[in-house]
Amino acid sequence: YSQCVLKAWNKEPDYPIKSLVQPRKKFKESKSHPLYGVEFAFVMKVNVAPPTAVAGGKQYLVLPKGNFKGIICEERELKAYKRK
Repeated sequence: YSQCVLKAWNKEPDYPIKSLVQPRKKFKESKSHPLYGVEFAFVMKVNVAPPTAVAGGKQYLVLPKGNFKGIICEERELKAYKRK
């Protein structure tokens, strides 16, 4: 367990600071998830909290479009923003 957490903590982030991300469909449509209805967001900080012991467990602080308060989410909940 601890090796998995350390590996996730030391891993290079998939989404560096100031990059645009969007939530994956599963999390965007789930009404109980904080990313519900978010179109895209800016990555403000990486490694906000210790990661969980799952693939893509690295924690990010993201600022959704039109909000003043950031949301903490995991790497597995995000994907790169594709402009339309």
